[in-house]
Amino acid sequence: MVEIRAYQPGQDEAAVAALWRAALPAWPLSPALRRSLLAPDPSRSVLVASVYGRLAGLVVAESHGEHSGSLPALAVAPEWQRRGIGAKLHAAALDFLRAQGVGRVQLAGGHAFLWPGVPYSLPAALPFFQAQGWRVAETSYDMVQHLGRYRTPAGVHERAQAQGVRIGLLAEHEAPELLAFVDREFPFWSASYRLLVEKGEWADCLLARTRDGAMAGSLILYAPRYSRPERQDVRWQSIWGEDLGAMGVVGVAESARRLGIGSALAARASEILRERGVGYCYIAWTWALDFYGKLGYTVWQAYAMSWRDLHTGRS
Repeated sequence: MVEIRAYQPGQDEAAVAALWRAALPAWPLSPALRRSLLAPDPSRSVLVASVYGRLAGLVVAESHGEHSGSLPALAVAPEWQRRGIGAKLHAAALDFLRAQGVGRVQLAGGHAFLWPGVPYSLPAALPFFQAQGWRVAETSYDMVQHLGRYRTPAGVHERAQAQGVRIGLLAEHEAPELLAFVDREFPFWSASYRLLVEKGEWADCLLARTRDGAMAGSLILYAPRYSRPERQDVRWQSIWGEDLGAMGVVGVAESARRLGIGSALAARASEILRERGVGYCYIAWTWALDFYGKLGYTVWQAYAMSWRDLHTGRS
């Protein structure tokens, strides 16, 4: 008999850890990451499947407000797969999201972020979700590079400098200007930059200015010995090491593109992270393979991205 019920932190924690290790051995969850994924929150539902008292599956669903939500994780123990348990968990998660008023759902993603989509490296996962009505919209990528081997290609900084571009770390007095810039140019990244400013992480943001002093580009850095761990800019230290760092949300104003600003920002970020003792640098959820590839970054994982309208059922 399959029972779908709410996750009980004290009662189920060890069983969920064992379930995850068995179902997803290539994706080891650190205790901190597991706590983040399963933390109680009114906007999050963590459900487990129990078969005759034995934990057999887990699903996490999140409501993000403004009628959007996500399914950050779904896992079924290997011995209980292909018995309908995953489908029951999936249906229960969608029921929670409908009750929260969610209309559009992302497969993966979310605040308890593990993956931007379904990893292609899990060959059974995508067919399962396709059988539940999901359709692949696009593919995104994670990229990595060990910064001990990093060298900025010749000409990257020189090109930007020849255009009068200046790159430097954010100063506290520049924060209001930065937020206004991001709200105007990249509103979908506003939350990431606001969190950075709220935490006072001035040294974790790079800015680019044009010859006339106008703000033209920005980027966020993460180095474990310098950045606040609660920012959770990286997820997979269990795979890449505790010195894993990251860069992301690299943006250049539309009016300032083709000046080499993006490459100069990413190159300078790589240099700074190396100086801060980062081993591997992690770039999550990107499509810019050529852009980062020119700096030596290579693809680690590819993900099937999918969204679904709960009102129509269409992906």
